[in-house]
Amino acid sequence: MNNTSTTHDWNVLMKEWERSGQTQEAFCRRKGIKFVTFKNHRYDLMRETREQTDSPGKLLPVRIPELPVTAPAPDPDLFLQFPSGACLRFVVGTSVDYVSRLTLAMASRRTC
Repeated sequence: MNNTSTTHDWNVLMKEWERSGQTQEAFCRRKGIKFVTFKNHRYDLMRETREQTDSPGKLLPVRIPELPVTAPAPDPDLFLQFPSGACLRFVVGTSVDYVSRLTLAMASRRTC
């Protein structure tokens, strides 16, 4: 290709290269194009495409999927720690009567 080739010509050439399945270097050798020139034009075309795609003037539709409703996080467990260092953990919802009787029993013990 000569120096007066248009952007359209390079676009056509790039599409031909993509369809060829060849490496860029092999394609350039076969076409008689300097590899560095090919790379430069490819970079320029990619940059132009990216700039057109990233244009702030284009708005794309956005769909936000509905998220499933999840159960609220469970309340934290109840911990009781005695002066002896013993520690009891109760799941929220444990019978208050049971916790009370166990606490009294633990407090009345002198040693473990």
